[in-house]
Amino acid sequence: MAIIIILARNEKQLSLAHQLVRHTYQQAFQIDINDLHHLHPEKFKSDVLLAISSISHQVLGTMSIMYPNHEGVFPCESLFGFELDNYALSTKKYVEIGRFATSDEGKKNSSVVISLFLGAIKHLQNHQINGWTATVKDDVFQFLQKVNLSVNNINQVPKLQVNDPLWAYIGDTSSLHLFEVSLNDTINSFKRFDGYLSRNLVELQFQ
Repeated sequence: MAIIIILARNEKQLSLAHQLVRHTYQQAFQIDINDLHHLHPEKFKSDVLLAISSISHQVLGTMSIMYPNHEGVFPCESLFGFELDNYALSTKKYVEIGRFATSDEGKKNSSVVISLFLGAIKHLQNHQINGWTATVKDDVFQFLQKVNLSVNNINQVPKLQVNDPLWAYIGDTSSLHLFEVSLNDTINSFKRFDGYLSRNLVELQFQ
C-alpha cells in the first residue's frame, strides 16, 4: 500500500479532514471542536494535508499548515494565550503546524505520520517558508524526539478562561509542548525517510 498525500482542494476534502480532527478530539479528550468557536472565533488561513490509502482510498490522517494573521498573531496565541512576539516568528516567515489527526486504521501505521511530515516539508519548501511552530501533546512530541528533530522549546503556560473546553485537551500542562524549529532542521531530521519517496511508498500528489 502507498500513502498518497494531497492538499485539500474542495469542500468535501476539507470536510473529511475536519471530521477526522473532530473525531480524534472527541475520542481522546472528550472535546467537540465545534464548541470552541464561540470562545475562539478567529479563523486563520490554512492549507490542509490529507493522507489517503492507495488501496481503500480512505483518509488515514491529516495535518494543517496555518499562517499568522495580518498582525503576526499565530493560532496558538489565539487559542492558548501564548505570546510569541519575542520570537519574531512571523517576520522570520514561519507557520504553525497543527490539527494532527489519524484514523483508527492510520493509528496502526506509523508511516502515516511520517508521510504527513514529508508532505509538510515539500509544502513549506514550495512556499519558501523558513520554519514552523507547534503546540502538541506528548505522543506527537515523543515521535519528533524519536526522529531526532532538534526543536527550540518555548516555556509558556496557557492562559484560558476557566470554562474553556480546551482545558480538557491541555490536562496536565507538563504534557503540552510549545516549540519552534527551522525547516532546515526538519529536512535533516526526516532525510532518513527519503526511501519512502524513492520506493513510492509515499506519493506527494500536489505542487
